[in-house]
Amino acid sequence: MNPMNPTNPTNSTNSINSLLLRNTLFTVFCAVGVGVFWAPLYQLTTLSLDDSLYSHVILIPLFSIAIIYLKRKDVFLQVKYAPAAGAAVVLTGLMLFLAGRVHQQGLENYDYLSLCTSGFVLWLIGGFVGFFGRTAIRKAMFPSLFLFFAVPVPAVFLDRTTLFLQQMSAGAVEAIFRMIGLPYMRYGAVFELPEVTIKVAEQHPGRP
Repeated sequence: MNPMNPTNPTNSTNSINSLLLRNTLFTVFCAVGVGVFWAPLYQLTTLSLDDSLYSHVILIPLFSIAIIYLKRKDVFLQVKYAPAAGAAVVLTGLMLFLAGRVHQQGLENYDYLSLCTSGFVLWLIGGFVGFFGRTAIRKAMFPSLFLFFAVPVPAVFLDRTTLFLQQMSAGAVEAIFRMIGLPYMRYGAVFELPEVTIKVAEQHPGRP
């Protein structure tokens, strides 16, 4: 029996054992990451339960895991350790995490969570690259990058979106007043009517 034959039972057993070891090491690596990033991850989970804008966050990792599981035969067909490339991505994630922790007091909560969550996602991607290799991450690129949808929107972008929605709402109110011929004076998002003053409130996307 040719030992180099890919159908050799010994080769198949070694391949399965190797993949099992990689899966075990990657699972331990992910668990360590949860421990390192525990504080912001806990806040992110709380935010997802309290804010409808981020209610999807807890589902994102499950979706990514499901996609990789469905494509597992293709993703893990050719695996190879890539410690240098993986470490580079992991270190980038740790730098984002440390930046968030060091400057937490001066950051908006959304900005802090955005930095730390991005760091955690890079930690996971870097670990995947390190234990399974570049070929595997290329085949799992979509579910890996999809994890970034769990990253909260930075406050600066959220504020701009809020202002845009407020201006659009004020424009719609003004159009209605003109259609019905109601006299008014407009000052930004404030409308002065003959007997009442109306202000179009700020509306955060996804919030009631």
